[in-house]
Amino acid sequence: MERLGLDYDLCACIVPKDLQDNAHNIGLRVSLRDCESVDFVLYKGIGTAGQDPVVDVQQANAASGGTAKDLDTITHFFTKKGAVALTGAELWVETTQVAASEITVDATIAEADCIQVYHVEAADMDFAGGFYWAFIYITDVGANAQLGGVLAIRTGLNVQRKPSNLRNSNA
Repeated sequence: MERLGLDYDLCACIVPKDLQDNAHNIGLRVSLRDCESVDFVLYKGIGTAGQDPVVDVQQANAASGGTAKDLDTITHFFTKKGAVALTGAELWVETTQVAASEITVDATIAEADCIQVYHVEAADMDFAGGFYWAFIYITDVGANAQLGGVLAIRTGLNVQRKPSNLRNSNA
């Protein structure tokens, strides 16, 4: 049996694009109403030294529009980074930080292909204030091209269904 719909659901938050285009680096909002957590997965190609992506994890009180605010709960994240290109031999490296919404990346992340995972628990969201949606914002990486995208993997689904019956991730 497929695990999609049973263990997880996923959606594209930022489709692969040039991350130097700041105007469109705001990810799709993902509802955490009917799941326990979401893992945001950034995957990016090689860029220019010093033009590291700055990732900010936010929560919102509407699927679009409304009010957004920092989700100051990120205390760690995981990275796989190639010396230049990813080869499949990389291991996950955990980075810890003081709880914040901004992700503190190492100063060499731009010069390599990498994958990073940021975990958000539904319990950390301000549900009482109506903030059911989480999303990623990536600031402009600089003057040179750097391709990347973000997937959201919702886990601990409250209702398990076959993939064709999964609820809209943004609803």
